[in-house]
Amino acid sequence: MHCGGPLVGGSIAPGHGGNKRACPSCNAPVQPGDIICVSCGTNLLTGQKVTDEKREKERERKESPAYGRIILRGFAVLVGMAVLGGLGFLAVYLLQDPVDAAKKLARQGNTLGAMETLQKHIARRPDNRNARLLLGRLQWQSEQYAKAADSLEAAYRTSPADQQTGMMAVAAAGKIGGEEGRRRQAALLHEILKNSPENGEAWRLLALTLGAIPDFKGLEDHLKSPPGGVLDPSLGAVAGLSQSMAGDLESAERLLRGYTAAAPDNGDAMAALGFVLNLEGQPEAAAEALQKALDLNTAARGAAGLQLGIIHLRQGSNEKAMAALAAAKKELPNDPRPAFFHALSLEQTGLRDEALISHEEISRGGSAYAGASAMQLALLYLAQNLPDKAAASVKRAMELGVSSARLFTIQGRIHAAQSNMSEADQAFKRAMQLEPEYPPAYLEQGLLMVNRGDVPQGVAALEKYIQLSADDTGNSRRNEIELLVTQLKQSLQAS
Repeated sequence: MHCGGPLVGGSIAPGHGGNKRACPSCNAPVQPGDIICVSCGTNLLTGQKVTDEKREKERERKESPAYGRIILRGFAVLVGMAVLGGLGFLAVYLLQDPVDAAKKLARQGNTLGAMETLQKHIARRPDNRNARLLLGRLQWQSEQYAKAADSLEAAYRTSPADQQTGMMAVAAAGKIGGEEGRRRQAALLHEILKNSPENGEAWRLLALTLGAIPDFKGLEDHLKSPPGGVLDPSLGAVAGLSQSMAGDLESAERLLRGYTAAAPDNGDAMAALGFVLNLEGQPEAAAEALQKALDLNTAARGAAGLQLGIIHLRQGSNEKAMAALAAAKKELPNDPRPAFFHALSLEQTGLRDEALISHEEISRGGSAYAGASAMQLALLYLAQNLPDKAAASVKRAMELGVSSARLFTIQGRIHAAQSNMSEADQAFKRAMQLEPEYPPAYLEQGLLMVNRGDVPQGVAALEKYIQLSADDTGNSRRNEIELLVTQLKQSLQAS
């Protein structure tokens, strides 16, 4: 069918058969009544391909003014939305409190993110006290104590009336440890007292810190102006210790006795008196004072118990020593001294298996007492007739840097137990070279020579031992050796 208009371009051509029709574009056969060529898509009425018509209409639509206006409007809407969105995001960003954002991150467990947020904010707003305060607390939780001290100190300086923040900074500085931490504490406390001279806690802590540094001149000056003009007896104890550390023990004892008389229930002053009495060579009086201090619950329980335990060990009160040192060990878990002397007290009370375990643990640690414990292990193994284990303990002591007359004397005894007499003799001589007046070296060498049949040389070494140990009146072994030497001399004379 056709509308009656003229055919455009090539009209439907007759086919090769005469009656058949063909597409004017591709010459493909078409049927009567076909409008579109199924082969190429040409409109048999207009001569144009359908796709060309669509493209033409699309082109005409895009070129029309209405289409351009639609595009511009759409673009304007998109740009407007983007601008509004950006402004909204910027507004949220600018209005958000970084401290609140950091708190939220911290509650979510993102401590590093919280600290980073605060650090960036502080870089822009260094006067934000709350940001510095929160940063200091987070750094404390992260065990970054030096940084925490910096942050808390800066927070305090933005508001010097806030003494609590200042004391938090002091506590953080104390966590740094060592002389650096104590000096930072002292500087902060001086600043707090300058701003708040009535702060008794800061005044007291500064006194203790100056004594710990130690800065005895600074402590002496500081104690001249206590809050209210009255010196706390416990701080008087610090003053007494300060004088004792300066070498004036007599004045220190006099001062401390005055403080303990004025405040008999003050355990700190009593402990200080005990320390000074021990330094003066009055162990019985020192033990009495230290025990009173412990009964009064002194703040120096660890140090007082340690000193009391050592005094009991020297006096042979081994069970009392063990009890005092066990308590000191709990009070001072990071101090190797109570553990070492407690192990010695276990030996002296006959608890050798427990002592072995304790010395083994100490010897494998990195403390200054590791080598000493290794030597004690060697002696314990010798007592159990286990010379090979004893030799291994001596070797460990040497690896830990021990080189002493005592070490080589123990080594000589081990060689003798292993029947290595020549090596034993060399070890004893090495001990004498290191310390010519070390009595046990002469004792062991003398006994070795006597056992080997060299009685004259053995007697000479044993007499040297008796001579060097003359001041050791409580040495029962010395009395035994004197009797042995007498018998050996009689034997020599009889022969």
